[in-house]
Amino acid sequence: MLRKGGLKKELKGAKEGLDYLDSNGIKAIDEWGETVIFQIIEKEIFGNVKEDYGSSLMGLKYAKYELD
Repeated sequence: MLRKGGLKKELKGAKEGLDYLDSNGIKAIDEWGETVIFQIIEKEIFGNVKEDYGSSLMGLKYAKYELD
């Protein structure tokens, strides 16, 4: 996890990721590393808790952007 001033904690592997989700009260969607990391990204970067498939990243390609 990144915090102001640098790295605060590093998670290695799906097991540590699952432990992180559990310690933060987030129900893991499944045990696969790819899903676990997306749930961690949702919590740490977007501030969301997702308990189903999909992420905030998926909607970005449909977001409207104003050009300068």
